[in-house]
Amino acid sequence: MKLLDIVVKDAILPELVAARRDDAIAELLDALIAAGKVEPGQRDEFLKSVIRRENKGSTGFGHGVAVPHVKHPDVETMAIAIGNSGEGIEFKSLDRQPVHSIVLLLSPED
Repeated sequence: MKLLDIVVKDAILPELVAARRDDAIAELLDALIAAGKVEPGQRDEFLKSVIRRENKGSTGFGHGVAVPHVKHPDVETMAIAIGNSGEGIEFKSLDRQPVHSIVLLLSPED
């Protein structure tokens, strides 16, 4: 599998509107919905799952990047949305710096 196979072109957001972590995750999830990769009825469950995972430990690994993700039984194929924030978003990153690039990954359970 190639990275280009799972990055959803229509879910690349050059400038996120959101200024908070959970809102940014929701914005990226909404982009996947708009691109037809996630059913609208699954939004709340996926959002809760990603945030629940994020609350266990930040996926902000430093250098301005975070990769919130979740494995979920309702995900059939892996999908990635990417968003950028010029202002930066507090993500409780390991280096304690704001995040400027967020990569949301939804993947099927093993």
